[in-house]
Amino acid sequence: MMTKELCSSAPFECYLYVYECRSGEEFFKEIKDDDILDLETQVIHWVKDYFGGDAEVDLPLIHGMEGEYFASIKTDFNPPDSVVSWESAGFYIKSTES
Repeated sequence: MMTKELCSSAPFECYLYVYECRSGEEFFKEIKDDDILDLETQVIHWVKDYFGGDAEVDLPLIHGMEGEYFASIKTDFNPPDSVVSWESAGFYIKSTES
């Protein structure tokens, strides 16, 4: 996983960009040619990778800028601050601990 400090433009041709609204932290996850180009699927995978089994996405995604996190799929080397996105939405996560 990369943070924005490591790249001044698009880190990959196609990637998931996740922004944590409270801290302002940014995350990037490459989407390879054989990966599914679906935001919900990519966000679920990112949460599993980042939080392990301690959290999951509180579905459905919120199609707008609401939520704890904001995610978008960027293609064609578009930078994170570009308004051009394949798909974008906000989301919350919930703990899986009982």
